[in-house]
This record gives sequence, C-alpha cells and structure tokens, in this order.
Amino acid sequence: MSIVMSRDGLACALLRGLAEWSVQMNQRAKLFCLLIVSLSVGVLASSAGQGSGHVIRWGPGHCPPDDNPQFFVPSTFGSNPAFLARCYSWYLRSMQEQPLLGPSADGRLGLYRVLVLPAYSSPVVARLTVAGDGTAELSSKVGKSDITPEVVVINETRQVAREDVNAFVRLLDIAGFWSTQSVQEDPRHHVFGGTCWLLEGSLAGTYHVTSWVEPRRVACSDAAAFLVWNLGKVDLRRLPTQPPAR
Repeated sequence: MSIVMSRDGLACALLRGLAEWSVQMNQRAKLFCLLIVSLSVGVLASSAGQGSGHVIRWGPGHCPPDDNPQFFVPSTFGSNPAFLARCYSWYLRSMQEQPLLGPSADGRLGLYRVLVLPAYSSPVVARLTVAGDGTAELSSKVGKSDITPEVVVINETRQVAREDVNAFVRLLDIAGFWSTQSVQEDPRHHVFGGTCWLLEGSLAGTYHVTSWVEPRRVACSDAAAFLVWNLGKVDLRRLPTQPPAR
C-alpha cells in the first residue's frame, strides 16, 4: 500500500517537525533548515508538475510572482524583494484584495490596510477606506488557514466614525509611519514562530508600507493593532485555525 501526501501537507509537516527540534538551535542553524525546507518544496512542486498532471498548489514557502495584479513595486522590500513580495501578495490576492498603489480615487481621502499572518494560523486583513468627510468604512476578512487563505470564513464591513479615524491617524503620526523602513525584521528569521504584520497606506498619491514580526514591537504596532482589534473587531486569539499545541 502506498501513502500519498500533498506537497502542502508535506511542507507543513516538515515545518512543524522542525519547529519542535529548533528550540535549542541558534539563528544560523534555523536559517539553514529553512533553506532545506524551501528547496524541498520547490522539488516537490517541480515533480508534481511533471508527473501525472497534478495541479501545483501555491502555499507558504512556495508563492507565485507578485503580478496579476502587482501589489508592490520591485524595490519595496530592499534586498529580498522576491521572497517578501511573493509571500505578502499571495495572501492579499488569495483573499480577494486589490493593490493600494496609485492615487486615491472616487472621493476617498485615504486607504490603509493591515495584513496579519500568525504562524500556522488564519490570515487576517483589515482595510480602512477614508471618505472625504472624514468617516470611513472598515472591511475585515479572516481566511480559513495559512494554507487556504482563499477560503474567507469572515468577511465583514462596518462604518467607522470620524473620531475613531482620527484616533488611528494620530497613532500613525506618533509612529512616524510614512518614514518607517519597509522591512523592520525579515519574516524568514521567524519561520518557526512569530506573527508577521504588514501595514500599508495610500494618501494623496503617496504609498508606503512597513512590515515586522512579533513578538518584536515597533513604532507602528499600536496603530496596526488598533485597526485590527478596535476598528475591525477581530480577536487574534480566537481565529478559526489555531497553531498546534506544544
């Protein structure tokens, strides 16, 4: 009897197994393991595509190029444009989001979006569309799991008062959002744990993005959390898919 495991299933199994083994490993060893897993996923995808007509499924560690549509300009993420742009854009595209690049239109005063990627858990998107009168509309989405973000299990829209919009903008100003680095910490350093955050803003034709990995806190952490927790009403402790128990 033969046992067949999908590429996604095998990749996830490898990552979860290495997660337990990596507790005592130093940073260099962790990155080496990530390289091995990434290469393994690539080999599996290649063999699947050349085999019996199996359709290759994209997923964590093996994401498609950032195009159709393109979410980030090539220089957005510095020296690692391919890895980070592929990862973040795959989740946004899978959850039926659109790029924030380019000037605001249709009377909108600004657009802001947060993407949250908890390790081995459900991805979250919170998007704030600010109208000309200072009020806003907040769209919040939650994907089923980290490997099936296209299955959106929560998709809600609510109106946001001008006072709450102003509170969010003040947090951005305090953090100096528009001048922050696009990559405050490489997510690959936390393949075995941590939550990836991406915060985007588009205002008066200007676009900016910054990203980081918790448990590290950065200047924009409060603004991003306010958008997700306070305005989006998404409880990151009670997502549909939870990380495996240790």
